[in-house]
Amino acid sequence: LGLGGYAATMPLLRAFYAMQNTLTPLLISVAAILINILFSLLFAGPWAHIGLALANSISLTLQALLLFYFLRRRIGRMDGRHILLSLGKTMLACAAMAVVVWAAAAGVSATIGVDSKFGQLLQVCLAMVAGALAFFLASHLMKMEELQAALDIFHRRMRRKKTAAN
Repeated sequence: LGLGGYAATMPLLRAFYAMQNTLTPLLISVAAILINILFSLLFAGPWAHIGLALANSISLTLQALLLFYFLRRRIGRMDGRHILLSLGKTMLACAAMAVVVWAAAAGVSATIGVDSKFGQLLQVCLAMVAGALAFFLASHLMKMEELQAALDIFHRRMRRKKTAAN
């Protein structure tokens, strides 16, 4: 649950830092820490470690939302529709990846077994490769701009290395 908030927080923090504004992210981070402490105290009793994870997820998500709100107030509209469309496509690609990873891991477990270190290693490696391919394929089928940008960067770097080697 908290990974989305964490992932959104990093680029939002960098946007503030690029504007030479460190006070706003600092104050929002302090508020997020206080919220985390509050929810940790409330949730730890009834739900133990799950409550702590939930408290952390809530505070990370609120931190990202606050950063987004104050950044938008500072620089104006940020094409939220485009961001949400990209987020939706990414979530669909992640869901496809999760299904494939689960199926690959279950398949190795059912056919070879995971009692040995080799079986465990094979399960992890196969699931990772299958998941990466599923994410790549889903991203390609949905024509995600981020995939093309990543491929462009990869191709530029490979050309530089090839030119440097010659």
